[in-house]
Amino acid sequence: MKTEPPTAKRDRLESRLVAWLIQERERLGLSSRSASEVAVVWKGMRVPRCKTAIIFDGPRKDPALVVKLSRGPLTDDLLEAEAQNLQQLASLPIPSRIPKLLARMDLEGIQVLVREYVSGIPWDSILDHSKPSQRVTLTAQLVEKMTSLLGGVEVCPEAEMEADAAEVVRQRLLEYQGSSRPESLEQEALRRALAVVSGARGLLPWLKWQNGDLVLSNLLSLPEGGLALIDWEHARSPGLPLVDAIIFAINLEWYFPSLQFPSEILDRLIQGMIAQVRRSIGLGPDEASALSVYTFIDILLRESKGQRDDPLLRNLQSTFQAFLRRERFRGLPWG
Repeated sequence: MKTEPPTAKRDRLESRLVAWLIQERERLGLSSRSASEVAVVWKGMRVPRCKTAIIFDGPRKDPALVVKLSRGPLTDDLLEAEAQNLQQLASLPIPSRIPKLLARMDLEGIQVLVREYVSGIPWDSILDHSKPSQRVTLTAQLVEKMTSLLGGVEVCPEAEMEADAAEVVRQRLLEYQGSSRPESLEQEALRRALAVVSGARGLLPWLKWQNGDLVLSNLLSLPEGGLALIDWEHARSPGLPLVDAIIFAINLEWYFPSLQFPSEILDRLIQGMIAQVRRSIGLGPDEASALSVYTFIDILLRESKGQRDDPLLRNLQSTFQAFLRRERFRGLPWG
């Protein structure tokens, strides 16, 4: 029995996808009436077995939709989570643009998510194409936008809380402690973080939402000057916006090693953002330090669901230890 070539399989899948898009064009807001008016541009994703495509619509081939396709249980779960999160978040007063979920379907056994295309420039592209002399100013502007966004998230009413926030954090720390062999430095960090959150019931409030993946490529600068947040597969509502601030700070520092940027300025920008978001929530420095440890551990546990020998996972482990030694991420609360 002959195996179907990968290109033939993709072409067949693309044909089925385009046919479905034409069939559902009114519901999806497309103007195309035939396959010749639809262009599909595929892009690779870091998550294994998952692809994303931009759908260009009509004679002018305007970008209209984003389609994500999964080929495995791990990414099936991510797409399902993103669909549920986008539905739930659509009703929340989030002061940034969030893409609308348009469809969730099965296409030849492959899970598919369709959302609107948001026209904006990713912040990693903005910084990539800026002059070195502009990067400090641009980064400060972005940090200010994120501080305003995350510092303004409202506390959830009692009725919306699904569990005690401190207990959720505690269980995640214990999961890492039991699923790995923490180094001595990590063991001490876990001990200190667990001591804080174990006594923090009621002092670690749930807030309305948490994106969970605030990397520069997921932050779009909009033409009118606003901010769009895309990719919500790791989100939760209610959530912990200080964790979002820490995730953003970690990824910002990861981004800059390849570019010239004064580390002391970056540290000050991050310290200012974390302090302001922390004060707006009413958290003390000990709780903020515990959430720094929790954030690294949550990312490690999330990535370990894939291949355990993944170089990314090893890099995450070494950067976590560098943070604990205060060699990196010095703008984050710790100690």
